[in-house]
Amino acid sequence: MRRYPTLCLLALLASNCTGNDGETSETQTTGQTTGQTTGQTQTNSSTDATADPSETSDTGTSTAECNVDSDCQRIANCCECSSIPADVEPEQCADDCLVDHCTATGLESLKSVCRLGVCEFDSPLDCSGAVACESLPPECEPGMVPSVSGDCWGPCVPFHYCADTSNCGNDCGDDWACVQSQSSNSPGCVPLPNGCDGSATCECFAPYWPQVCPGGCSGGGAQLLCEDGG
Repeated sequence: MRRYPTLCLLALLASNCTGNDGETSETQTTGQTTGQTTGQTQTNSSTDATADPSETSDTGTSTAECNVDSDCQRIANCCECSSIPADVEPEQCADDCLVDHCTATGLESLKSVCRLGVCEFDSPLDCSGAVACESLPPECEPGMVPSVSGDCWGPCVPFHYCADTSNCGNDCGDDWACVQSQSSNSPGCVPLPNGCDGSATCECFAPYWPQVCPGGCSGGGAQLLCEDGG
């Protein structure tokens, strides 16, 4: 009730202002979540294969930036080669060039797709094909591998964009995870869904795990295990 706001304010300076029931109007913090959102992040202890990929976070906003490929757009200009949400305005590029950055880095064939709720490129590059030429492979930086173009070496490309990443170990790169399988069909490198905070866990993968693996999930960090009983 607010009949005497002035008196209540004065009394509050000396002590806690009381309500009609005589109890103080102190704010109590509990460990339970009510109908209102709290600032805590709640995680599950196991993978939920029925979770909705478009589920919302504890703040009430969707954790996925895309649901289908058309939600994403490919940016290829003199400054960048990237896949971003279709409703995001790309940064202006004032550079002048003969070929765009995707073509210059050997990524011109990549398509913008929605992968595990994230706008990314697909992974079609040949990095393990037979090479017939006599030239040596290029020296690549960590996380990069030589691609194969025709019957000879192509440019260095990010390993996670190679068509076969089943033998990934911990080489998938930042914001990616290596998923190994108990069977012989390892998914390889997959992008981290939003909410993983840079580290793969079964909990943050839960809404999308059925797209990755038909079985359970274990592990964490840079590598997860698909428990498909192989």
